[in-house]
Amino acid sequence: MEKNFIIATNPTRTAYVPARPLEDLKVVQLVGALYGEVYLEQNLDTIGDSIASQINSKGIKTLGALSVSNLVERV
Repeated sequence: MEKNFIIATNPTRTAYVPARPLEDLKVVQLVGALYGEVYLEQNLDTIGDSIASQINSKGIKTLGALSVSNLVERV
């Protein structure tokens, strides 16, 4: 799995930008990179369940405040 999510924008590596367009960065790839493939395979449904539950209970507009960090916490 490719793990290049960000790239440094200066030689001192104090600022970063996404390494590819945001629409190409998938949450499942990020979770796999952070936690490993085995963990991801065992918990893959949790991510979808969390999103579906939030949409069902509060509506899709609430996803505007949902960060990748929030999704990873729910895994």
